[in-house]
Amino acid sequence: MTRHALPTALAVLALVCSAGCSRPSGGGLLDGKPSDTDADEEALFPPLPVIGRAACSDRAGCVLEGTLDAGWDRGRRLIVASIALPPRPNGASCVPREQWLLSAGARPLRPVQLLATGCTSEGMARPTLTMLSAGTLRCASSSEGSSIPEGFVWVAHTVDFSLTPPGVLRHEVKGWFPDRPGDCNGHDGYWDWREFRGEDRPIGPRCPGEASVSFPKVHVEDEAFLRDGWKTTRLGGCAMLIDGTPHHGFGVPAGSATASLRAVATQGDLFVEITDDSIEPSRDSLELGWSDDKTGDYEAHVWMDGRTDAKWLKAAMASPTPTMRRFRIARDDSEVRLTYEDADDRRVRAPRRLTSAEGRSFNEAQWIDPTEAMCVVRDGALEVERKTQNGMTPLAVVP
Repeated sequence: MTRHALPTALAVLALVCSAGCSRPSGGGLLDGKPSDTDADEEALFPPLPVIGRAACSDRAGCVLEGTLDAGWDRGRRLIVASIALPPRPNGASCVPREQWLLSAGARPLRPVQLLATGCTSEGMARPTLTMLSAGTLRCASSSEGSSIPEGFVWVAHTVDFSLTPPGVLRHEVKGWFPDRPGDCNGHDGYWDWREFRGEDRPIGPRCPGEASVSFPKVHVEDEAFLRDGWKTTRLGGCAMLIDGTPHHGFGVPAGSATASLRAVATQGDLFVEITDDSIEPSRDSLELGWSDDKTGDYEAHVWMDGRTDAKWLKAAMASPTPTMRRFRIARDDSEVRLTYEDADDRRVRAPRRLTSAEGRSFNEAQWIDPTEAMCVVRDGALEVERKTQNGMTPLAVVP
């Protein structure tokens, strides 16, 4: 999976101070409003007790652990506060923590959004916060090097937030189960909300590490689309794109293909769209692979003329244009592998395979909570619609 190194010029401001920490300096300037003097800065940055009261909201035992200057937005000072709460009564050996976005302007300091919640296990370091750029925050936690019990899931969890408006931009998770048998007992993956795509790679001591693209499993409210509208509606930004380019599946042979595949799972169905500059109906095919704990791996094929080699497969087909096929497949499995067999790619003058997963691996579905986003029909295509979050509901969970 592609790693994004932080520019060395970015200052890392970690929330690791106790309630007695000093006022932070600097911060991103969202609207270019600097402070002229230290006195002005002191006046504009609220005292720590005021920040603690705003973030804790009078909860008993709440402690302000750190603050981060997040800059300005339309004349308002933005502050991120990290707090720790008393252990939960269920006896869990972890410390509940929250990260809040606060705002100070014409009105007194107030909570804007609960960014993240989590419960830090004994021996783990508390989450750290970093301003990546003006208005973009990263929250990260890791159990690497921690004195955690054997068998615990080692995990590195990173979430990037937009602060104006508040929202999740991207999350990455890397972890494994040390006591689980098998060569591939962990995974390393991400989901990017801006591009509505993700990738997952199994990891382990002797794991081949075959990557796969995460396909969205999302709610579609448009009843017309679910009836027959899918036949005339493009699978736009709401669908996984496979065209062989970086982060968009895999081509065999590699390189820019003359075809592409899009796929999205909805309420009980998998929709797949094939675009090819020259479809050969009796030769070009869509291969679908599944994995079942009882029956093992199995496959089915659908050709671009509607034929299939599996009588049990319910696949309806539409031909919006001579260079496009769209399928509605009556399955919404959490794991599937999709491959388009282009019998004659004119760019390589040979057959080419476009697949959503390397080797014999399968794609993991990325379930999208309807309270976070849905797919809607807009301008003739299925597009993503992000939902406005309640300020008191956490945008993410970071251990």
